[in-house]
Amino acid sequence: MDETSRISDDRDQGNSPSIDRELIVHYLDSVEDAQYLSETDRERFIGTALASQLNPFKREIHLKVTRENGVVGIRIITGYEVYLKKAEQTGLLDGWKVWTEGSGESLRAIVEIRRKDWGSPFLHEVYWTEAVQKDVNGLASTFWERMPRFQLKKVAISQGFRLCFANEIGGMPYESAELPDGDKPGSVPTKQEQRRNETVKNATKLSVVSLISVS
Repeated sequence: MDETSRISDDRDQGNSPSIDRELIVHYLDSVEDAQYLSETDRERFIGTALASQLNPFKREIHLKVTRENGVVGIRIITGYEVYLKKAEQTGLLDGWKVWTEGSGESLRAIVEIRRKDWGSPFLHEVYWTEAVQKDVNGLASTFWERMPRFQLKKVAISQGFRLCFANEIGGMPYESAELPDGDKPGSVPTKQEQRRNETVKNATKLSVVSLISVS
């Protein structure tokens, strides 16, 4: 049975596919962004997914290509809802809530988490001035400008649950809201563009050799 069939069978039976190396490699082979991974980053992605049992097909872990002055970078990220799911799976989560206070530069988000094995709730605060991601011009990035409270809540939830459930879900990737956009001047070439550039480069070399031979 091939990998696709196995995933389909698991879904038909109402089960989540087992998170093993074969499934993760199948995912990396199916997404274009994986072409930018070095062998070290590829193994880091696989190792992180296996250690935390994160399913890339459900976007519990995924890649984000970044660009800065033409240099391509890769970030491994997760979503804040994955922290909630993993905390619930421990059987220790006894409720949580998140809210914001203030506005503008004084905006902050507070998350309260209750564990069944703790006598008091865990509180964590995140401040706008410390968490907001900015572009090269020093302005709040697109999502932070449009949804400041939501972005700040996501950061508070992610940081709070990592701290509150450090032994259970520590080591998981960051939420995208915690990381800079990384989209700066420069472009990421596609595979087609890379092949075209390589063809042009080889043609240029051939032309130079021909000119030297003629002269």
